[in-house]
Amino acid sequence: MNPKVTIIILNWNGWKDTLECLESLEQINYNNYDVIVVDNHSQDNSVQKIKNYLKSKVGTESNFIGHGHVNGLLNYFEYAESENTSIEEEYGLFKNTILIKNSENYGFAGGNNVGIRFALQNLDPDYILLLNNDTVVDKNFLEKLVFTCLNDKNIALIQSKLLEYETYKVDSTGGIFDRYGFGISRGLKENDTGKYDENKEDGFFYVLGTCMLVSVDFINETDPDEFLDSNIFAIHDDVDISWHARILGYKIAYCPSSICFHKQHKSFKKKTSIYINFLISKNSIYILLKYYSIKNIVIYLPLKLIIDFTLSLGRIFVNKDTDQLKTYFQAILWNSTNLNNTLKRRKKIQSKRKVNDKEIIKYMEPYSLRISNLKTQYSKK
Repeated sequence: MNPKVTIIILNWNGWKDTLECLESLEQINYNNYDVIVVDNHSQDNSVQKIKNYLKSKVGTESNFIGHGHVNGLLNYFEYAESENTSIEEEYGLFKNTILIKNSENYGFAGGNNVGIRFALQNLDPDYILLLNNDTVVDKNFLEKLVFTCLNDKNIALIQSKLLEYETYKVDSTGGIFDRYGFGISRGLKENDTGKYDENKEDGFFYVLGTCMLVSVDFINETDPDEFLDSNIFAIHDDVDISWHARILGYKIAYCPSSICFHKQHKSFKKKTSIYINFLISKNSIYILLKYYSIKNIVIYLPLKLIIDFTLSLGRIFVNKDTDQLKTYFQAILWNSTNLNNTLKRRKKIQSKRKVNDKEIIKYMEPYSLRISNLKTQYSKK
């Protein structure tokens, strides 16, 4: 059995990384796949650069991959987000590349949703792989992910072992998440000693969207038109869908034999760090409201707000930094203003619940990761 996989790569002003990622995909040993590059309204000539690469036989001369692009990707097809063009006659069987041009930047969630909708309507995949454009993949990465899923049909989401592009240190072996809405990558910055290679379904709560294989069965059970929540522009989107999968009784897995190298480029510049803090605060509150039972909302949401408020005050006294406190109140305001919409989404999710909070919470950390991280930082000073 050789399931069909559609790989979706989201590009936003990062064509150099995207080309290297595409070139690494040409070297993989799995042959039943398509590639969709979704350009999120880039302003750096990305579309033309990607088109030139797909049409040419000139490689990126990647030092990481070791050799250049020689064959070209087959049946390159260009598509605008608003078009309804049929591709039946122009499309081959596999290893084809489609470039979709979005009319605006929809963020991680919205941009990937465009690719997911296109794949489901046109390509009939068994799995969809969400892959960051600032990654380079090992030739066996996809085969290992698919093989693991074939051995357990209840796996909805699975991620590769993520290693840093330059240092080969661990970038992620799954995401740790506490009961108060804060997450961090397991094993971050550690040497890759195989420490987490036996913990393939426990020891973490969510899988990272950097390199995530998703079962189409799971997508169809949620919302094929908006698999990734459009209210989560970026940050915590992977927590959101992982929690959704757990509520529906699916498994979340990590595949240590599937290797993906991540450059960890910053999509947001330093001047937008306030916006990043806002997204973190806003989305964490939003997700707790969507997924917790009423009982646990009453317990953990107030504790979360107290922890975040206290730490924000601490930043004022220690660093004279008021930005975090501002974003804290902005996040509360957003969630208050959008509460009706959140409750509608919550009702839809909760109506399909198959697993209670007690079973899900056991995958979360009982202590605050934010407080724990602060203690670690100060102990090293």
